[in-house]
Amino acid sequence: MAKKRKYSKSSGKDVENEMHRYKRGKAKSGPGGKGGKVKSRKQAIAIGLSKPARKGKGCRRRNRNDGTFPDRTMSRAFVKEDAEVLEELPDRPISTHPNDVTQQGLMHLEAMLESAREAHAAAVSAQDRAAMAQAARELRYWSARRASARVIPDPTDTQEVRFGSSVSIRRADGREQTFRIVGEDEADPAGGTVSHASPLARSLIGKTVGDVTQVGTSEVEIRAILACDRTPLSRAVGSQFLSLGEGDAK
Repeated sequence: MAKKRKYSKSSGKDVENEMHRYKRGKAKSGPGGKGGKVKSRKQAIAIGLSKPARKGKGCRRRNRNDGTFPDRTMSRAFVKEDAEVLEELPDRPISTHPNDVTQQGLMHLEAMLESAREAHAAAVSAQDRAAMAQAARELRYWSARRASARVIPDPTDTQEVRFGSSVSIRRADGREQTFRIVGEDEADPAGGTVSHASPLARSLIGKTVGDVTQVGTSEVEIRAILACDRTPLSRAVGSQFLSLGEGDAK
């Protein structure tokens, strides 16, 4: 027996295409892909669902009982009932640290906010209560993060470690690492960036070349403070880039 599709044919095709791009590492979020690489299956599905909404097609789910598509008309009672469901999902925790971001970080926040809006519109169009609740939660989070974001200009000197600095360090075991200190939502340790709120970044900010500082149970020495380079550091330093120590990026 053939398995029924969860979405309409056009919506399902958009989701399928986006998932293929995600699996190949080519999926990007935000207008024109400015939000950066898609990092999760759930985000890829949300982007796929948002495409028919942008085209004015909607992305309705099939009725589980008879396989038909529900009417687009949403009654007042349904809206009220959904609003109550939306309130049941708790908000995502928001950091108590200042929401400092780089210019690229601001673009990332704007792209994530746009993706959240699109996912919410798609969920409303589909009359999918669970998706609406989840999308509304994400929309509240990214709206709050965008509203509180404070862009910090890239540092113009390399005298000491600052927010936005690229830093090379040597660990006690001889490993050398290079990374950039950025905002919490834009941090990607695997890509060579760490949050300014992380233990590693906090221990280095304000220090200069040659300083040795304690991070957890080990010491690190600052080998160099580099001029700001917007090239992803994992690519810029090649084989010299190593994964960060456990707990460094938290």
